[in-house]
Amino acid sequence: MAELSLRLSTMLQDFAGTNASSRQTAALITTAIRSSPNLIDRFERAITAQAFKGFDLLKPGTNSGGRYSPRTGFVSIDFASVQAGDRGALDRLTFVLGHEIAHALYQAEVAKADALFAERVASMAASLVAHDYTTYVRDYLAAQRANEAAATIGGWNALRSSIDAGSTAPISEHQYLSRLFPFVDTCIVKGPNNTYSLASGVTVAWDYSILPSAGRNLDIFGACYFDQPASETGLGTQGNSDYTNYYGARAISTIIQAELVARKYYPGDVPEVILDMQALGFSEALLESNGLYFDGDSAKFGYTDANGEWKTFDRKGGASQGSPGSSPIAYLMNIAQDTERLRGISEALGRPVIDHYWQTE
Repeated sequence: MAELSLRLSTMLQDFAGTNASSRQTAALITTAIRSSPNLIDRFERAITAQAFKGFDLLKPGTNSGGRYSPRTGFVSIDFASVQAGDRGALDRLTFVLGHEIAHALYQAEVAKADALFAERVASMAASLVAHDYTTYVRDYLAAQRANEAAATIGGWNALRSSIDAGSTAPISEHQYLSRLFPFVDTCIVKGPNNTYSLASGVTVAWDYSILPSAGRNLDIFGACYFDQPASETGLGTQGNSDYTNYYGARAISTIIQAELVARKYYPGDVPEVILDMQALGFSEALLESNGLYFDGDSAKFGYTDANGEWKTFDRKGGASQGSPGSSPIAYLMNIAQDTERLRGISEALGRPVIDHYWQTE
């Protein structure tokens, strides 16, 4: 097995010193990373880019194998899913580490998508036309889908590299796909007699590594991963959410907060807020379960569904509680606190502002 750099080894030692669960998890992470040259390379690149700062344990009940926080730069691992320490658990850990460090390496692109969404929402909230956010939300979800697809390909490449490094003999397609199947079981087809084949359209290199940019890989892995139903993904604190509603809660929180800011700063009638819930794949119950965070005197926010029905969202907490470091609401809050940017938005739209609000900022 390959050796780790001093800086990565130090991060693992720091993590191991926390408690018994951390020590066991750190040992397993060390084994997983050393087994995969691909993982070693990408962790080193993430450290150099200052996108990765260390490891942590996920809180119980998170319903996730791992998570990357762009705010802290930490990759958190679910101890319960890897503590068995057998080959299956190590394969899972290798895949999860590949997935999460891909998020770290792609975080700049995600940040651009978050910032663009916040800017578009802030401008829409200040406009005098009907506030139909459907297209903006669809574009935001598409960016998150591409990010998750690329991260899943990162998990594939990490485990594939480990399979290669662990064998001195040529590796068959069956050996690759049977090991990868548990983690991308909709991108690999399992046939009779334990045969495996790639799903239609998946493009692999000669060594079964995958480039996100090759062919339709991003779209196919988006379908294999992001588009799966809640019964397969089990996201959120209740374990009952799909990815669309998981990320959708961040988008809706941002929209509501933008509307509340606009109503504070801009006089006159309030244009209606419109969302095509069906077209977006949204469930009001799942969005609220995942958590809608916004300020204001009321814990409810009304909107019009595209079918003409008036509905309300219920708040879970204030805007500052909604993971501000890892969602577009962070960018929106920065905009809301910048009176010059707000004034620029209003002037571009030809809309007057209430001066006394600007003076109290």
